[in-house]
Amino acid sequence: MWLALALVALVPHLGALANGFAWDDVFIVLSNPAVRDGDPAAALTRPWWPAAFTFAGSGLWRPFTSAALAAQWALWGERPLLFHAVGLALHVAVVLLLFAVLRRHVGRAAAWAGAAVFAVHPVHVEAVANGVGQAELWAALFVLIAVLAHGRWLEETRVGARVGLLLLVAAAYLGGVASKEIAVTLPALLLLLPDARGRRPERALPLLGLLGAVLVFLLAQRLAVVGSVRGEVLAPELIGLSTGARVLSGLSAWTDHARLLLFPLHLSADYGPAVRFPATGVDGGVLLGAAVLAAALAGAWAARARPLLAAGLLWTVVALLPVSNLIIPAGVLVAERTLYLPSVGLALGVAGAWAALAARWPGRTLPLALALVLTAGAARSALRVPVWASSDAVLASLERDHPGSHLVLRRQAARLLAEGRLAEAQGVFDRALALVPRHFSLLTEAAQVASVAGDATRAETLAARGVDVYPTSPHGYVVLARVRRRAGDEAGARAALLEGIRRADPLTPLWTELEAGRTMTDVSAVAHPPEELR
Repeated sequence: MWLALALVALVPHLGALANGFAWDDVFIVLSNPAVRDGDPAAALTRPWWPAAFTFAGSGLWRPFTSAALAAQWALWGERPLLFHAVGLALHVAVVLLLFAVLRRHVGRAAAWAGAAVFAVHPVHVEAVANGVGQAELWAALFVLIAVLAHGRWLEETRVGARVGLLLLVAAAYLGGVASKEIAVTLPALLLLLPDARGRRPERALPLLGLLGAVLVFLLAQRLAVVGSVRGEVLAPELIGLSTGARVLSGLSAWTDHARLLLFPLHLSADYGPAVRFPATGVDGGVLLGAAVLAAALAGAWAARARPLLAAGLLWTVVALLPVSNLIIPAGVLVAERTLYLPSVGLALGVAGAWAALAARWPGRTLPLALALVLTAGAARSALRVPVWASSDAVLASLERDHPGSHLVLRRQAARLLAEGRLAEAQGVFDRALALVPRHFSLLTEAAQVASVAGDATRAETLAARGVDVYPTSPHGYVVLARVRRRAGDEAGARAALLEGIRRADPLTPLWTELEAGRTMTDVSAVAHPPEELR
């Protein structure tokens, strides 16, 4: 059964071995000194995003995953096949650990069914077939290790063994949160599982105290490295929305979460405008999403006599909270990769349902139903894997499925620029900005196009809007200076760069731009200029 389960997890995703680096891999692996230096120890103290793409206060720090990627680079360099091989191995390990977790609560057949559904679920392809998806895989791996150790800790009576298991849970929590922030939910997830029910609450206090200390330590380190404990910068479509509108948008997304978990026929590499839109008020989408969330909670209450089924529903809800935009802002509104750990709840529910139905439906009914589900899931996953072969492949799939997406429009504008069709490119940028008016990259790109086209006023307006969106990004000030310099405003260009040096982080791109522009006449007035500019 273990071998069969490993094959079920592996075979649909084997095509990932032919994939290259795609999407965020380009920034977090290929363009990231923290990875390319091949020094895992140094990677522990660097932000997730490389400095050139970091906005101060972004709060993304995933030291374990960064160190793991750096170690892989040290071993085999720029060979995507081996990065993807690690991803496949991690997915298989997660599936087998999940089987072990389920075996603690149900029989072998029910546990195998739950783990197998998880193994082939198409929503996992982004995490498994994309290099940086290792963050999701490592986080899930550590969470399941902690779940197994916690179950043993609850049963163990020997003091030494209990202490060892307690430390293992804490170490797994450290590894999980250091892999990706979603693992912060582990303490709540542990208390949801059936083996924690009916226990005396005071027995959980040492565990919760230790996990709390681990979390405080990680937050302190995070603050020291990236200057924030809050989280990632907002998704572009959420920038400028009030807290209430963000929460309403998060509620509306629960319809997407439910569809992706229960009927993942249609998948998308991006769920920003115009694939879906944020909510600006209470509308049908918000009400439907709220109904889905309420149904999950009500279902857990109704299924309380079936503890594993109830735990599955609550697991999905709790694990999704950090990326749901309901509590803290997130860098996405909806993303398939973020469902990897929450979908463990689906596996719990499948196992619980199988155990409940096995006595009522003896014979071949359940195995045939499972075979159909696994066949459909494996086929959909296998067909989805090549989408993550490269960034071009990702964008091509998005253009085919969602031609109105702002990312597709951005790609079309790049094509027009390459052909020298500036006026048409400007028109496409306008359409994209109508969808996401506060998208930093679109603003800075459109500003430079307008500048080259000779529309200095529009270029200035767009560049200034970019600076306003992310005043801590050096790139915005560089673009504003370039726009002004092209318009003949040397003093304004210098002023933009000096303002960037005062407000942005890191400084290097701004110093370089100042030196290239030959406008640095008051270096002594700026604190700590580089030695070569003195």
